[in-house]
Amino acid sequence: MKLRFEWDGEKISLAARYLFLRYTILPQKPRKPQKLKKKKQKPKKEKPPKQKFTPGSLEDILMIMREAGGVWNRLRRHIVLYRVKLYMVICGEDAHDTAIKYGQYSTGVFGLAALAGELCTLKAPTIFLYPDFTGQKNRYDISFRLRVRPIFAIYAGIYLLTRLPKIKSKGGRKHEQITVSK
Repeated sequence: MKLRFEWDGEKISLAARYLFLRYTILPQKPRKPQKLKKKKQKPKKEKPPKQKFTPGSLEDILMIMREAGGVWNRLRRHIVLYRVKLYMVICGEDAHDTAIKYGQYSTGVFGLAALAGELCTLKAPTIFLYPDFTGQKNRYDISFRLRVRPIFAIYAGIYLLTRLPKIKSKGGRKHEQITVSK
């Protein structure tokens, strides 16, 4: 499965592809307006009160996250981010403001690239950042493709589902009272 994203500051396009099937997610084609039928208003039912959050449920969530971390480590090798292209022209009100913005953007962009490299497989990104000291408008051009091998995503989901009963049977950590003897 492949995901293709492009943004040039004005238009966004997002398309998904699997084998020979292609689906355009953005921009969506305008739909024809449908005729609205008048519906009779039914009395609203009262919703049951939400369950309160307990510390025991927090421990369960933490245990699931620990297991999900192991699943993620198995899956992330099979998520590939490639053809990453970023072109940015950075402008400010004056030369000083442009230099400050250039430093902030470069820190953020290269930090995100390093994070993306840690979260999945990142194939040689092409990143160009240009400070424009005479320009009046910022310009962005971003495109990338993401490939996921569905068989490994299914495997990771099944692995996590098989681990959930074991997690629930273990339960959260038990806190024992400590007594100090004199």
